[in-house]
Amino acid sequence: MAQEVKAPSSSVPQRAPAKSKASKKRISKRKAPAKKRKASVSNELIREIRVEGTKRLEKDVITNRIHSAVGQKLDSEKVREDIQTLFSLGYFSDIQVDAQDSSDGVILIYKVKEKPVLSDLTFEGNSELKTEELQDALGLKAFEIFNESKMKDGLEKIQQKISGK
Repeated sequence: MAQEVKAPSSSVPQRAPAKSKASKKRISKRKAPAKKRKASVSNELIREIRVEGTKRLEKDVITNRIHSAVGQKLDSEKVREDIQTLFSLGYFSDIQVDAQDSSDGVILIYKVKEKPVLSDLTFEGNSELKTEELQDALGLKAFEIFNESKMKDGLEKIQQKISGK
């Protein structure tokens, strides 16, 4: 049977029927970091760490920043800390971590969804301000990772500039 653990709602495992012969455990599915909790260490050793879902970033960006490592015991608190660390990079909109049983331990799978990248930035109907002024106020540039809060702040600055004229 597969075991799924979702954070932060509950630390009680929810059981569901297995879909394949390989047993999988959802360690964590997160959209935002959670508060620290008591560590939960398993007797299972991590035999392999995989990264899925990267499109623009190298997998090393993830593996070089996580604390879980091959040969260590599976520790759900350490996995949560890994997720917080990865979210703090600002590259991901979603991170899930699954543990798949293998014959000699567990395979830890980090599934990430990268934030979109702005490919182009255009302004329409800007008769009161020059395009350069709008770009400076917005604070976003083409080919950078989209940051929604930065965009909201930039739009407020543009509105202030327009109402100040």
